[in-house]
Amino acid sequence: QEQSADQTILSLRNALRISNIANLGELVPLGSFRLAGDSAVNPLVMGAWLRLCQITSETIRVDGTYDKKNTGKLIADVRNVMMSVPSSELPEALRNAMGSHGIAFYVVRHFKGAPVQGYVMRTDDGFYQMTVTIRRAYEDTFWFTLFHEIGHIVNGDVDVVGRGFIDGVSDGKREKKADAFARDALLDPSAYRRFVSDGDYTYNAIRSFALEQNVKPCIVIGRLQKEKRIPWDRFSKYKTRFKWNNAVSKG
Repeated sequence: QEQSADQTILSLRNALRISNIANLGELVPLGSFRLAGDSAVNPLVMGAWLRLCQITSETIRVDGTYDKKNTGKLIADVRNVMMSVPSSELPEALRNAMGSHGIAFYVVRHFKGAPVQGYVMRTDDGFYQMTVTIRRAYEDTFWFTLFHEIGHIVNGDVDVVGRGFIDGVSDGKREKKADAFARDALLDPSAYRRFVSDGDYTYNAIRSFALEQNVKPCIVIGRLQKEKRIPWDRFSKYKTRFKWNNAVSKG
């Protein structure tokens, strides 16, 4: 049975825990953010997406506390999940790994009208809420985005309590620093320079280097493609897509 317009509005208000849907747009500081490409932003949709991120993150158990001194351990833990957990179990495994570092983590689908990569917020009890979308579902892009969002926490971009950081792309300087963090967290800079200087971009060489770095070969392939060291279509069959049909409600 279809809902009436009034029933639909009431359902949305209850789900989003707000008294007036028209206020959703006020949650989005659009003037502070620059979105990539020709992305069209609907403030109401963006506001609804943010509320769902906030509400969902509140339900996630966080066992540890965040400490910047443990950044190396956090990076290692996430890379271990990447290498050892089947893709269907990744959202839950990542929630556990991130939760041990004081980060309530969730994977959600993107909404049309909310073209963002992620959302991070620091709570008043010192924990962090982090949501990453599967807007671009290629495996290498997902991992880069995840480490990029971690970079925003490590770099202090989300230190103001209650002030969320929407990653769209945003402020150029902060984005470049987060990109650099993700790049170097995934592949050791010195080791990568040596790999590139060898100039062997066969799949066997790429796979061997990836295993040394404890990352999937697609991470190296994506990096080489982005830097135009190999064509975009070379080894693309090794860049799989994630399909988490229950990403919104269950992860």
